[in-house]
Amino acid sequence: MCRKSSRFQDLSHWFDFIFPDVIFEKLQLVNTKSKSTFRMLGVGSGSGEIDLMMITHLRKLFPSIQNVAIEPTPDLADKYRSLLKERQQLLEGVETEWREQTLEGFQNSYGSTVSYHFISVISSLYYVDDYRASLRYLYDLLEDGGVMIIMMIADDSGFARLWRKLPYLEDSRMKYINQSMYAKLWMIWE
Repeated sequence: MCRKSSRFQDLSHWFDFIFPDVIFEKLQLVNTKSKSTFRMLGVGSGSGEIDLMMITHLRKLFPSIQNVAIEPTPDLADKYRSLLKERQQLLEGVETEWREQTLEGFQNSYGSTVSYHFISVISSLYYVDDYRASLRYLYDLLEDGGVMIIMMIADDSGFARLWRKLPYLEDSRMKYINQSMYAKLWMIWE
């Protein structure tokens, strides 16, 4: 499992110590405005470890959470389901809907019918055909006062260096995002 990796340990530290301070402050406004179910969308939720860290913290503010997990890889979605079963005692009030499809597939199937208070996009923008359109779509799904968190692998990370050394491992869906594209990504909303 990824719990042994240094990347996971770094993320775990971030979610334990920074996420509550930074994200909770923003979401407190959502909590005071709406006493209804908190809606969150996970894009590329993987095997669920990171989503579970976020949900665990969000449960402190929101007793009822509707979690929509988009994960196109069946094996990872199955691991996520198993993880939630193992930890079900921590997840009272959390309902999870599974979407075993890509972000583009989700957009084609569900459009913009539901808005979300919190959207997480963790290491998954590499797999979309048009990152600008995808970010615009996700931004449009965000509830007023909501928060979107986007995490990407740094260009100088060990994983990024590995991809550069072994380009033949890159499948046709993965588009490596270099620093210049990464910088452009954050300037879209300015």
